Amino acid sequence: MAETFTPSSSFTLTSFDILLGVNGITSPTYQVNLYNLGPAGTVSVSSSAATYTPGTSLFPDNTVTFSGTVGGPAQGTFTLDAADQVTLSAGEEYALEIWNPSADGSAGIVWYRASTADPGGQMFSGADATLARETLAAAGQAGGAPRTGSLALYGTPIPEPSSLALIGSGMALLGVMRRFKK
Repeated sequence: MAETFTPSSSFTLTSFDILLGVNGITSPTYQVNLYNLGPAGTVSVSSSAATYTPGTSLFPDNTVTFSGTVGGPAQGTFTLDAADQVTLSAGEEYALEIWNPSADGSAGIVWYRASTADPGGQMFSGADATLARETLAAAGQAGGAPRTGSLALYGTPIPEPSSLALIGSGMALLGVMRRFKK
């Protein structure tokens, strides 16, 4: 399962939450991948026939463990280790994928839908790492588009270049004022 999204500001992704239906997981180690799909709008968020083909994952170590319930609804909090904490750019479209644990087959987890429409994303599914992903509607898993997954992203903000310039100017001004006080 995958969800596309477009950040409105740049940040370093440190963790994410997904609302899941967990079905008898025996080994709660999940493969996750994050793909940069290009500028916002590269993949249509309103078309039920939209697709994308994964490239190289931005996560070098693409496994995370969720140590929660093994059955029923759960809020999966996935904390990324330092190697997988990547900077996401404002205005770029990304796809976050989570794969069922291989030992549990295709029914290991169900990614719950969001309760509100997300104008910047849509859910996708695919059979393996090389095939194009298609919307849930096109895959016959849900009617209509867009279908959006419950996804919360957490991270550290990246200052805008203009903010950095403003901070630098302020520090220079403080240095000049300090010199005049002496």
